[in-house]
Amino acid sequence: MDTKFSNVTTLVVVSCLSNLDSLVLSHNQLHSISKGVFSHLPLLNSLELDGNKIHTLDANAFSGLEANLQYLRLGDNNLHVVPSDALRPLERLRHLDLRANNITMLSDDTFTHYGDSITFLNLQKNGLKKLPPLVFENLNSLEKLNLSEQQTKSYL
Repeated sequence: MDTKFSNVTTLVVVSCLSNLDSLVLSHNQLHSISKGVFSHLPLLNSLELDGNKIHTLDANAFSGLEANLQYLRLGDNNLHVVPSDALRPLERLRHLDLRANNITMLSDDTFTHYGDSITFLNLQKNGLKKLPPLVFENLNSLEKLNLSEQQTKSYL
């Protein structure tokens, strides 16, 4: 389902779409993702939320998607931190796009307990100032990491 550029401002739980595999909510006016809003979409494999104004993700925002979500695009939003509490339960997440947010700092445990599934991580254009030496240590399956266009002064 593609709702790009639809000026969506609020998400509500929709239970009639339980077989949905892909949901595109890019380039709307979303500011936050509430608890369980996707809980009735257990087969969702791909979720595109890029190009919104998201600054807050509830720790249970992706509840119900733990077993199937593999592709998550959260780029071009207004996140100031990696929403680790919301992302950690996504045990099959392979592709995580957090490009062009306002994430300026990562801690050693930012990606702890993400499991072995993430193969692609995009942190491009975030203005990261420093990268802790162990920040990516637990991403055992990581194949592609994009850190371009940062203000980083201290590298791995």
